[in-house]
Amino acid sequence: MSRKKDKTVQKDPAYCIKKSVLEQKMQESYQKGLEDAKRMMTEDIVTDVFTMLLGLPMMVLHMDYGWGHRKRLPEFADKVIKEFNTLNLETSSLEDIRQWIYEQSGVKFENIK
Repeated sequence: MSRKKDKTVQKDPAYCIKKSVLEQKMQESYQKGLEDAKRMMTEDIVTDVFTMLLGLPMMVLHMDYGWGHRKRLPEFADKVIKEFNTLNLETSSLEDIRQWIYEQSGVKFENIK
C-alpha cells in the first residue's frame, strides 16, 4: 500500500470583476484621497495663518508694551484660542467682528496691504 503524501496547497482565489466596477472603485478611492489631502492642507493653512495672526499681536504686546511671557502673554493666547474655538460663524460674521472692533476702539479694517 502506498500512501499519498498529505499536501494541502492553498491557492490564491481569483475573482472576476467588471471593468466599469473597477473604474468606479478607483475613481471613488481617488476622490476620497483627494478630499483627505484637501482637508489636511486646509487644516495646515488654517493653523499657519492662526499662528501668524496670534503671534504678531503677542510680539507687539511683548516688545512694545512689556507684556511678560510667564503670565500675561500665555493668558492672552489662551483667551484668544478659547474665543476662536467658541466662535460660531453661523451666527457671527467677520463683518460683525469688524463692527465690534470699530465700536470698541475706533479701528477700522479696510484695504489692509
